Amino acid sequence: MVLGMSVDTFFDLVGHNGSRIVDSKLEDPLGRAGIHVQEAIEVCLRWNYRVTPIELFPTSINHRRATEPRVIHFTAEDNWDRFKRHLYESRGVIYCETPRCGHAVAYDRGIIYDPAGSEFSYTVLACESRNLFTRMLWRVDRG
Repeated sequence: MVLGMSVDTFFDLVGHNGSRIVDSKLEDPLGRAGIHVQEAIEVCLRWNYRVTPIELFPTSINHRRATEPRVIHFTAEDNWDRFKRHLYESRGVIYCETPRCGHAVAYDRGIIYDPAGSEFSYTVLACESRNLFTRMLWRVDRG
């Protein structure tokens, strides 16, 4: 949807559909390969799309001194305003966490397209009622 191609074409370009079981001991879908964000970025770049990550709550930390507190950038309100501005003016993919694992949904100017089968207007409540906890979006713009 985001790239204007079918899911099957996207899978062909990635080279797999993410369904391969890599750890049969894990509960489904946790044991599947999935599609890594770097694989999706490679497809985007080959098709002349720019991919920009927009973190909801960007933080910095000095990894050499991990005991120091993280530096939180912007205020919570500013972060939500910034995030929603990108969400409503572009299309791309939102990365969410669920109680079990990560989950990605497509978006187009505020409308969410969940591969699990639902379509809805973005609100925090609409996402969280589906156990989708927003972390970041990947804005995908034509080259």
